[in-house]
Amino acid sequence: IATAVFAVEAYQAWREAAAGETAALTQAALIAISLAVAAIPEGLPAVVTMALSIGVRRMAQRNAIVRRLHAVETLGSTTFICSDKTGTITRNEMRVRRIVVGEDTADILPDFALSPDGAVPIGEDLDLMFEIAASCNDARFAADDTLVGDPTETALIEAADRLSEHGVRPKRVGEVPFDSERKRMTTVHASGGGRVAYMKGGADVVLALCSCALLRGETVPMTEGLRTRLSEVNAGLASSGYRTLALAMRTLSTDEPSEGEDLERDMTYVGIVALLDPPRAGVAEAIDECHSAGIHVAMITGDHALTAQAIGSEIGLVEGERVVTGVELERMSDDELACAVDDIRIYARVDPEHKLRIVNALKRRGHVVAMTGDGVNDAPALKRADIGVAMGRIGTDVSREAADMVLADDNFATIVEAIRQGRIVFENLRKVILFLLSCNMSEVLIVFTTALISPHPALLPLQILWINLVTDGPPALALGVDRGSPRVMDRAPRGPEESILTPDRQMQILVQGALMTLAGLIIYFGAGRLFPVDGPEHAQTMLFTAMVLVQGLHAFSFLSASKTVFSRESLRNGWLIGGFGVSLVLQAAVIYLPPLRRLFGTVPLGVHDWIAVVAAVLVPVVAIDALKVLGAIRARRA
Repeated sequence: IATAVFAVEAYQAWREAAAGETAALTQAALIAISLAVAAIPEGLPAVVTMALSIGVRRMAQRNAIVRRLHAVETLGSTTFICSDKTGTITRNEMRVRRIVVGEDTADILPDFALSPDGAVPIGEDLDLMFEIAASCNDARFAADDTLVGDPTETALIEAADRLSEHGVRPKRVGEVPFDSERKRMTTVHASGGGRVAYMKGGADVVLALCSCALLRGETVPMTEGLRTRLSEVNAGLASSGYRTLALAMRTLSTDEPSEGEDLERDMTYVGIVALLDPPRAGVAEAIDECHSAGIHVAMITGDHALTAQAIGSEIGLVEGERVVTGVELERMSDDELACAVDDIRIYARVDPEHKLRIVNALKRRGHVVAMTGDGVNDAPALKRADIGVAMGRIGTDVSREAADMVLADDNFATIVEAIRQGRIVFENLRKVILFLLSCNMSEVLIVFTTALISPHPALLPLQILWINLVTDGPPALALGVDRGSPRVMDRAPRGPEESILTPDRQMQILVQGALMTLAGLIIYFGAGRLFPVDGPEHAQTMLFTAMVLVQGLHAFSFLSASKTVFSRESLRNGWLIGGFGVSLVLQAAVIYLPPLRRLFGTVPLGVHDWIAVVAAVLVPVVAIDALKVLGAIRARRA
């Protein structure tokens, strides 16, 4: 187009007098070069980088630390969040709330007193249970007497110190460490002249290893009936949202080793502790927001299925969907899991290795997956997920290195806020691109059209560059840092392959560019016909001013997909208002200050000129608003 404009202008110069030919050719070349510069949105890379950087900063202010810049855009496409329960959905503030000593139960009051109607007799059985809880435990007291360690284990020591007289923990001489597959931990301690093994773990696992039970000071055989009754007690606690751990012990013979899983047999059941880790404030609302945004949420935990289901119900996660345990997951083939994964909302008793299978199954179904993790074994799943999310407080260095984003507060609601910001960033980038391309299109069309018809250039080279710099630049930056619509989470996620310039958006550029061109042509060709002018420079100045105004107002139309430029929505972006005001002041300086008038080739405009300019500018502004409102009405009806 720039070449065509140059050819037309050169032809007109050739037709002029020989004395003016060189100047006319130079003018034609300058116009063509300026038009080529104006047609390219050269500020776009800088605006895109700034928009992404602002998005990263806003996420950091909300405790989401983005480690990889591409994650900002990917977050906006997230369709499935797989979140750990403990510490992310819940507070990770464990407290022992109920105890079962033998078959006797009692509630633990906030001041660590037993409930008045509790059935637990205060005695040696209670002390033994808490000695096991405190000894089979890796938490410790720091120099300042604060407890350091896993929240579950620190809660056990806290309860033991307040509720029993177990005394100093016996010396540990051996152990079988806890891992997520075994679901239990066993330690060996010196006791008198011998050794004793203490075990804690999932109640179903521990009870299966017990051959005896301690009931009110008496050791009795673990019959199937007793095992069933204890399992039912545990299930009742789990279904109320408690995390349960069973405690057991065995006196070792002199020839038995102090390490190895052979220790874990013929145990004597002592009791069950029930801990409560309440959901974080705001998690239920965040999950409800996910549902509105078309985002599915699955909770992953190593806890009992009933515990997980109770927490899921409390936060609004479970609505009749499937709850799958790690054992069931192991039995599924990859194809079976892929077929079922859309309907599963809770994974219970799972291992970190299962997370990778879950991510793969979801990705096979076309989901964009955000997966949380905090351990070393979570790293493969974090890398495989579209958005790997590590915990900043309890996460390992390995998990943080594998992740795309780190939660400084370990809070599920922060993930949802990061997704909101990711959507806003994408929408802002789309606004910027549509704005720049539609404005540049109008500039190109005006210069090209007038070059074909009029012997005088519609805009001087410096005027074209001024429009590109003053009118396009600041509004584009303001749109790039816009805080977004409050309804951005009321829409379904965009497809990961969706282009910014969809066919509908391309048509939008054409229509809006044509309408702004119309405003310019009304001014330029209406000069001397619809309103009086004092020559080509006068008409040129009016067109120049009209382009600055129409493009500045056009930026406000991108603040809302359904509301007009004249609504209150246009007042929410202070940067855009300020930028538009600065543009008006600078434009006034260009047409009223003599030094700038000579530089830009402008003349002063009178009141009637401004009325004509504003009237012409309102034509595309009102037309674009009308199309926007009609589109919103059509979308609501659909």
